[in-house]
Amino acid sequence: MKVKLLSLCGLLAVAFAACDDPKDNLIKDPVTDLSVDCIKRSLPTMPNIVGQPIEFVCAAAIPTQLGRVTSGEVVASIEGADNTYIDQNSYHTNTGGADVPVKIATSASVNAGGKTTLNIDVDTCAVALRYNYYPTAAAKGKKVQFTFTAKASNGSVATADLGSYLVSAMDMTKGVSLEKGTKCYISFHDADAAIKVVNSAAEADLVYNYDAKADLTHGFFAGDAPTNLCPGVDLSGVAATRIKEAGNLRDRQLADLKYDNVVDDLDLQQIDVTKGGQAYCIKLGAEYGFWYQTADGKYKGYVYVNSISANKITISAKRLAM
Repeated sequence: MKVKLLSLCGLLAVAFAACDDPKDNLIKDPVTDLSVDCIKRSLPTMPNIVGQPIEFVCAAAIPTQLGRVTSGEVVASIEGADNTYIDQNSYHTNTGGADVPVKIATSASVNAGGKTTLNIDVDTCAVALRYNYYPTAAAKGKKVQFTFTAKASNGSVATADLGSYLVSAMDMTKGVSLEKGTKCYISFHDADAAIKVVNSAAEADLVYNYDAKADLTHGFFAGDAPTNLCPGVDLSGVAATRIKEAGNLRDRQLADLKYDNVVDDLDLQQIDVTKGGQAYCIKLGAEYGFWYQTADGKYKGYVYVNSISANKITISAKRLAM
């Protein structure tokens, strides 16, 4: 990745030099035609998850005497979601290290099949385009191949292989709020969400409850949890989900990119919640987490507590179908 980054930086450096008057350059510009290069901006350690962008930077440059860059397009082997796009700005870094956008396209990029195209209508010989691919459920558990192509006004075309990237089989849902003082039934079985608030115990895998007692406070309870731990809460019909505490695990994706650890597919495949698991998890605090396995064995997952305020608790979750 470092090599690719240096390569991309080098391409942009010579490209911007190519835009200057040749007599001002002490070293002759080695770029003699349209050139391209790409890097992946998303952290390589984070799983690529449906609904979350995979980000790339795609650079193209041509000596100014040969013409200008007129378009950039990326083809994905599996079509992305409708919000897949190429940014209308090109970006460079100023002396303070901040990204500086420069608008190069008056119209937004267009998706057609697996191809995303941006027409560039400013007179520029060098661009650094940001491409954001949003995988759909069709890409779950599969590798997606990406190819970048740039075109110039002199008719030249250049192509770069961005590589192939595995899309996780996990689902992820963030920012689910649960109100104190209400019976909150939680399901991990929804077709479209890793975790969802449902209306009845018959649909529930867990129940969230708040009790002001110091030894209880915030808690999640399965159907077979001890009733003395959740007084006044009817657990009849709630599934016998297994829970295993993971208090020190802070998932980067669920925690809004604040930490370095991530829960990936392999973690969920290997965790055994039936050994050492229990029917409840109490005294939850912010940035606390727990593993779970549904009673029918269909799903395993991880739940993270984003925040706790006076009136609600906010949680996020990852889920993997077994």
